[in-house]
Amino acid sequence: MNPVLNPPKSSDARPRGLSFIASSFLALTDMPRTNGRLSPGWAGLLRVAAIALVLALCRLTIKRAQVFSTPEALLRDSIAKNPAAWAAQNDLGCILAQRQNFAEAIEHFTASLQSKHDYREAHLNLGQALAMEGRSREAEEQFLAALDIKPPTADAHKRFARALAMRGRHQEALNHLRVALSFQPEIQTHLDLAGLCYQTGDFGRALVYLRQAALFKPDAPEALNNLAWLLATCSDGNLRNGAEAVRCAKRACLLTSFKHPAMVATLAAAYAEAGRFPAAGATAEMEVKLGTASGHTQLATVSQQLLTLYRAGRAWHELPPGSSGSRL
Repeated sequence: MNPVLNPPKSSDARPRGLSFIASSFLALTDMPRTNGRLSPGWAGLLRVAAIALVLALCRLTIKRAQVFSTPEALLRDSIAKNPAAWAAQNDLGCILAQRQNFAEAIEHFTASLQSKHDYREAHLNLGQALAMEGRSREAEEQFLAALDIKPPTADAHKRFARALAMRGRHQEALNHLRVALSFQPEIQTHLDLAGLCYQTGDFGRALVYLRQAALFKPDAPEALNNLAWLLATCSDGNLRNGAEAVRCAKRACLLTSFKHPAMVATLAAAYAEAGRFPAAGATAEMEVKLGTASGHTQLATVSQQLLTLYRAGRAWHELPPGSSGSRL
C-alpha cells in the first residue's frame, strides 16, 4: 500500500529550494498600485531591488563557474559537499590516475568502495592503480573482488589479464583474455591475445588471432600491420608468407597515408620476404626519411641497417625463442 503523504500545514506548498525566488515574485502582487500600475515610489524601489538581485546572481554565477571550470574542480566540490558520493570519488580517482598520481587516486577509489562495496569499476580501477604502484598482491585482491560481482563482464577479465601479464603470468592472462573474448568479441582482445602468444613463442596461435582480428575489422591498420610483420619475419618459415604480408602491410600504409614509420618499415620487410628487394630498398629509404623527420630516430637507424640487407638481396627474420642476436 502506498504511504500517505502528510499535507503541508500552511497554504504555501512551494518547494523549499525555490521558496526565496518564488516569494520575491509573489510579493509583487501585494505592492500598492495606481490605476493598475505600481506607485512611483514602489516602482523605483523595485528597480533598485531588481538591479541588486541581478548583480547578486551574477556574482553567484561567476563563483560557481570558477568552481566548475574543470571536471576535477567540479568533482572535488561535489565530494566536499558529500564525501559519500561514490561515483564522484571514482571519477576523481580516474583523473588523478591519468596524471600518474596513483597514491591519491588510490585514496579516492578506496573512498568510493567504502560507500558502495559492490562498485565493480572502483574495484577494477583500484586494482590497476595498486598494480602501477607495485602492490601486486593487493591489486589481485581487487581484481578478484570485481570478478566476484555478478554478472561477470569482459572488461573485468581483460583488465585483470593485463595486470597478470605485467607480472609475467602469461598463461593466466591468456585464460582471462579468452574468457573475455567469449563474453564480448572485439578486435583489441584479439590483438592482446596475439601479442601474448607472440611473447610466449606460440607464433601459430598468434597468427590465428591476428587473422581473426583482421577479419573482425578489415580496415584496422594495427591488425593488418601486426599480421604482416609476423608473416614477413616469423622465425618459423612454415608460417611466413611474403605475398600475403605485402598485401596486409600495403593496406595498413594506405589506411595511414604512409605516415606511420613503423608500418612503412613493415612493408619494407614484407617486400623483402616476397623477394621484391628493389621495392624493399626503396621503401626502407622512405622509412628512414620519414622516421628521421618525425623524430623516430631509433627506428630510422634500424631501417638504415636493414636497407643494407635488402640491397644485398636478403630478408630479415626473427630468431627462435631463447636465441640471441639476429638471423638473416
